[in-house]
Amino acid sequence: MYQLPIAVVIPTYNETETISAFLRGLSSHMSSHDVIVIADDSDPKFRDEFIAMCQASIENKKVKILFTFSDSKSGRGFAVRRAMDLIQNLNYEVEYIVECDADSSHRVEDVVTIARSNNSSDVLIGSRYLSTSAIIGWPRSRRIFSQLINFLIPKILKIDITDATNGLRRYNKNAVTKLLMFEIKNTGFIYLSEQLLILSRNGCSISELPIVFINRTIGSSSVTWRDVRSSLFGLVRLSLNKDSFDLSLK
Repeated sequence: MYQLPIAVVIPTYNETETISAFLRGLSSHMSSHDVIVIADDSDPKFRDEFIAMCQASIENKKVKILFTFSDSKSGRGFAVRRAMDLIQNLNYEVEYIVECDADSSHRVEDVVTIARSNNSSDVLIGSRYLSTSAIIGWPRSRRIFSQLINFLIPKILKIDITDATNGLRRYNKNAVTKLLMFEIKNTGFIYLSEQLLILSRNGCSISELPIVFINRTIGSSSVTWRDVRSSLFGLVRLSLNKDSFDLSLK
């Protein structure tokens, strides 16, 4: 049965230890209509080896794989935005753009479920905080921080969701068009909340599906305390400037 073409965007920064296994699993569920876009910010001196490794990891050779690079760590927001721009300029149609992490915290089966869901919302979030969701392996401190921030963000930004900071999401063409109308104001993981603010302020529907989120077992997180602090300041700026994300007020 024909499935609507999707593009899976994977932002990466020093993820050579995890990306191969993830790409093997993901590509086995994709077709020749689909594309994987790696948005990498790692050191450019390892770029050729990284490209070769990713290409060799594609189980289904009919799946297209593209790359977009930055010579320095630009942040998840800019990485995903580069990929969206690239996809918008392709000479073939993509129905959905899915973004996910490269560290295997997002299981392949959950990425596929989100990508192929019949849910018709403009954006579909893989949520860690629905009643049938699960988080495996997180230390207590990180779980408490995540629960707190995901309690505050929906209330501050007035968005009715349970998980504003998870990076497993599917956007339809309407949502991507709306996002690309705005310049990025936050580059770190708070850009995930900025995206939701843009979409909710401009009439896009947002839904969630439960997932199982697994703490990475290989490598280390690229998120630093500086990133956390910057994102908290970014949340304050989002709250104070909500109207600037509303196209009807421009």
